[in-house]
Amino acid sequence: MTGTADHGVGLGMTNGYFFGVPIPKTYETLGAELQLSVERAIKESEENGINISGKDATPWLLNRIYELTGGRSLESSWYSRSSLESA
Repeated sequence: MTGTADHGVGLGMTNGYFFGVPIPKTYETLGAELQLSVERAIKESEENGINISGKDATPWLLNRIYELTGGRSLESSWYSRSSLESA
């Protein structure tokens, strides 16, 4: 991964990078629950007139997803982060 970032810097690029890590089979059920929770949180924000966008939307959505999943969303997030860091 360092090679990818180093290559971008060498080209003078100042943009960021996003790396996606697939959810392993053991977390597929949680992944489906997370997707439904994301969709529900977005729908709730629209239905309740919560007028948030940009950087203000992310904390609200993450908190609502955490509430909807009973905290299980952090487990998936932790797994993805640790997998990325060990790659």
